[in-house]
Amino acid sequence: MYRAAAIVAFAFFMLTAPAIAQPDVYPSHPVTLVSPYPPGGGVDILLRALVGPWQRALKQPIVVSYRTGAAAALGTASVANATPDGYTVMIGAASTVTIPEVDRLLERPTSYALDQLVGVALLSSEPTLLIVHPSLPVKTARDFIELARAHPGELVVSSGGYYGPSHLPILLLERAAGVRFKHLVGTGGGPAMTAVLSGNSVAYAAQPNVATPHILAGRARVLAHWGTKRLPAFPDLPSFKELGIDVEFYDWFAVFAPAKTPAAVIKVLQDSLRQAAHDAEFVAEMQRVNQSIEYRDGDEFQAWYQREKKWRVDAVRAIGKIDVNPKQ
Repeated sequence: MYRAAAIVAFAFFMLTAPAIAQPDVYPSHPVTLVSPYPPGGGVDILLRALVGPWQRALKQPIVVSYRTGAAAALGTASVANATPDGYTVMIGAASTVTIPEVDRLLERPTSYALDQLVGVALLSSEPTLLIVHPSLPVKTARDFIELARAHPGELVVSSGGYYGPSHLPILLLERAAGVRFKHLVGTGGGPAMTAVLSGNSVAYAAQPNVATPHILAGRARVLAHWGTKRLPAFPDLPSFKELGIDVEFYDWFAVFAPAKTPAAVIKVLQDSLRQAAHDAEFVAEMQRVNQSIEYRDGDEFQAWYQREKKWRVDAVRAIGKIDVNPKQ
């Protein structure tokens, strides 16, 4: 009797032990992709193109969660404080690395620390474009700068958040060109684009994927870019450096996960992202919206990310605390 019971118990253990001993293979259920930015901006355009190819490569659904507010700080903080298991990740942009420094600069509670996030992969990086409302009486970037010099603090320029990827290039341009604008700072790239299209602002430092459809439709005019060489989509468009204004700025999009996410999980994310970035559907959509693909992961991405963090933090510190709309 005891022998029979022992055999039954052993058989039960052998049947259940594998289930107990072996953890789920990642990913075993849907992954949440957080966007800290509102719909309609550059991050959103890329995100929508990426989700389909990425979930096919990952072999699990990807659920997009918009967690906007505080110029992307709220959504980013939610990921920084999430369980580091690979099931909550985010699309970040240049502002991801500047928010903690801006918090310190403005002496407000820190939303998150950069060491709470780990970079997974870079998807795209390219210079921002200076676009203006068609009614503005300028045809070139030189005209725009001269108009700004003649009307200091009067030309309204929209942006998506303080010291963010559409605000920071304008601040740098002010210092490099010796001009001053009136800043209309909103909650993201979509609202900032809407402001210039509606005429509530006259200019905006736009991401190419946001600006291109409006440029082609004649709803906005592009005058210059913040890069160093001519852009394939706009071969006749000069950079500010070509015009003798020493300013340079790039916006970028990358995937981040909570720090301490296991290396094996990061590798799965990278392998699937690499596959998605080369997916024909994703490539075609990026070409359609004039968005470059610059995929990097591993050591190459980490080296780039460390340089980028230092440059952004140094730029914010150099600008310092600003009065966005000084009295005339």
